[in-house]
Amino acid sequence: MVTLPSSSRMIMGFMIPHVQAPASRKLNTLIWVHGGSLVEGSATGAGMDRAHIALASRSVVVTVQYRLGLPFPIASPHSRF
Repeated sequence: MVTLPSSSRMIMGFMIPHVQAPASRKLNTLIWVHGGSLVEGSATGAGMDRAHIALASRSVVVTVQYRLGLPFPIASPHSRF
């Protein structure tokens, strides 16, 4: 697996399966962006085994991990930091 970190707090992981195929055969690509309504979840959450999915589907699997909340609390008149 290859992981590319970035300063935007978004991380992309690539899982490329080791399959026996002619060099001319192209692999499908599955891009997984987890849901969670910007509240919960992750690219490595339950049921997301990149290696298994890549091998079973003979596909390149790309996962996108991103920040779900703000990196700091939101100030309000009633904030107590």
